[in-house]
Amino acid sequence: MSLKRVSHSEEDMQIKEDERNAFFMDVARLEREIAKNLASIRKQEGLTQSNIADKTGLTQQMVSRLEKLGNSPTLESFLKYVVALDLKIKFEKIN
Repeated sequence: MSLKRVSHSEEDMQIKEDERNAFFMDVARLEREIAKNLASIRKQEGLTQSNIADKTGLTQQMVSRLEKLGNSPTLESFLKYVVALDLKIKFEKIN
């Protein structure tokens, strides 16, 4: 078995890449959690996507996109949805 010599700079670059990947995984998890929670709360309240659209001035398609992954809604659209559900956003430090 041969060993490959790795310089400290290559090792540092790999660590930074791993940290970057972990960061993006955290963002993806958070996005999934938010989308799932918004749709769940809306349904618990007995509201349809069209109801939210009517309250917010967004289209039903925009509301649908807010509830799906891989979309990047504007902060304004997201906040309209939150307000329509009478929700409060609370920030909490993780570490």
